[in-house]
Amino acid sequence: LVAGQTGDVYTIVWAAGIAGAVSRLAHIGLLVRIAGGGMADVLRPYGVWGLRSLPFLAVVALTYRLEPAWVGIVSAAGAGAGYLAALYFHELYSHKRNPPA
Repeated sequence: LVAGQTGDVYTIVWAAGIAGAVSRLAHIGLLVRIAGGGMADVLRPYGVWGLRSLPFLAVVALTYRLEPAWVGIVSAAGAGAGYLAALYFHELYSHKRNPPA
């Protein structure tokens, strides 16, 4: 509501996104608390994979303004594919070490 008073579309979208994320996080926190868990257990994988994504994001940040434009596109696609491959192999080998019950 407050962001709508500014008249700036970007401010409205940012404020709506932040409000949505905060309300969803509060909702998840309430459900986790009712289930007897803790928010740290829920948020830890997001933090870990957020840190693991930094090298891939650094590649994109360093190449997105290079000419010709296809260099940035290829680096973004390669970084995305690399991140997905890292996630896939991590999941694959973590289940081999610790098989589900």
